[in-house]
Amino acid sequence: MAVSDWSTTAADNGTVGAVNIAEGCPSANLNNAVREVMAQVKTFTDALPDAYQYKDPLLTALAALTTSANQVIYATGPDTFAVTALTAFIRTLLDDADGQAACLTLGAVRVAALSIANPGYVRLQVGASSYVQFAWGTFTCPANSSATVNYAGSFPNASFPICSGSDGNPGGQDNLPAVTGGSATKDGFTAYNAANGAVSGYYIAAGY
Repeated sequence: MAVSDWSTTAADNGTVGAVNIAEGCPSANLNNAVREVMAQVKTFTDALPDAYQYKDPLLTALAALTTSANQVIYATGPDTFAVTALTAFIRTLLDDADGQAACLTLGAVRVAALSIANPGYVRLQVGASSYVQFAWGTFTCPANSSATVNYAGSFPNASFPICSGSDGNPGGQDNLPAVTGGSATKDGFTAYNAANGAVSGYYIAAGY
């Protein structure tokens, strides 16, 4: 009997193919039975691609591809595939662990930090460890006095702020609040209001 007819109960297996292996059979039959098993196993394994793969169109389509080094397989439709070259540049991108590493590979500017608010800021990463930052906001400065302005996010190294206008001082346009000389740091600056009334000032700062 064929492999597919063999039983998991040993005593039920009386033949291998046409070879009698029942109790009391000639000893030569055992040799013939081993040869028959070998032949059946060989026939079975040779038939595996035809017997199984053709039932799965996806596997059949993949098996039909001719691949080589530095290629990638992509789908062109349901159960249809093609290959295309994987360039050296794309390989350097595929092994990047995260978006930051990918930006470096691409040479792109990455938004490293951001706060869209008042006050707010945006920090851009340029290269592996260089940053450009912009900050903005409003502040209130008392009459004839100073006010400390803190950025929403500290600059990595230094800032260069300017005061760009004010509200609440219609009679003192010549006394707009200004940045106190030498007061700018990576964390903020001091502004001075020379007007006789409190004003709300605006600022923008750039730095690195």
